[in-house]
Amino acid sequence: MLKLEHKRVTEIIQDALNEDIGDADVTSLAMNIGVDADAIIVSKQSGIVSGSDIGRQVFEAYDPSLKINILKKDGDPVNPGDTILEVKGKGQSILSAERTALNLMARLSGIASFTNRFTEKIKDVECKILDTRKTIPNIRILDKYAVRCGGGTNHRMGLYDMILIKENHIRWCGSLEKALKSGVSYANSHNLKIEVEVTNFEELETALAYRVDYVMLDHFSLPDIKKAVKMNKTDCKLEASGNVTLDSVRDIALTGVDFISIGALTHSVPSFDFSLLFM
Repeated sequence: MLKLEHKRVTEIIQDALNEDIGDADVTSLAMNIGVDADAIIVSKQSGIVSGSDIGRQVFEAYDPSLKINILKKDGDPVNPGDTILEVKGKGQSILSAERTALNLMARLSGIASFTNRFTEKIKDVECKILDTRKTIPNIRILDKYAVRCGGGTNHRMGLYDMILIKENHIRWCGSLEKALKSGVSYANSHNLKIEVEVTNFEELETALAYRVDYVMLDHFSLPDIKKAVKMNKTDCKLEASGNVTLDSVRDIALTGVDFISIGALTHSVPSFDFSLLFM
């Protein structure tokens, strides 16, 4: 099972429960029924699970007495009708935590399933699918975990763990060379990797001359990506980015680039369809 153990996850779950339940789940209280129940969470579509362990943590955070059995682990393929989790215990607790668990599982499984559609397209090619920082605020750690469940690779987690010089940084500095000179100096002194975004071959030549770790080819056409790969005589890794689709991803990967970044993996993915059913 892919692991997700981090204090931030506990905080996210508790915040999500507080947001939904507030002072009390008044509907469940109004029923005034102190009966235990057996429930299952089932898949209503085909895809890749991510968040089954998050679902477990949600139910246990709300009521530690609940008994959770995970039948489909994170990263597992599922089909309609497959049972993901079994939950046993107080019926009121199951109902109160249900929506928070389903919302998180649906979000993460949607990302994992969409990512997997891309990774499957290039599974025989030496190229990796990258995510971006275009995630839901405050749950990035979960979004990026879901990408890994789908077979993708995480790019930088935030602004703190790698230098990435983009168009606005270059404009701010006044030129690409000024940005690169400052960026490389800072990267070397702080033991950081450095990447630069380029939009044409002149910028590519400049970036390669500075021996950066990665170059992002921003909205290069397929012929231009192929040319960029041939131009690169260094150990710099090349990343293709911009309007990548399921129809185009394989052709891009076959050019020889090392990475393909896709913002849509996290910024516009549909939620996966799960249901919780009382037995």
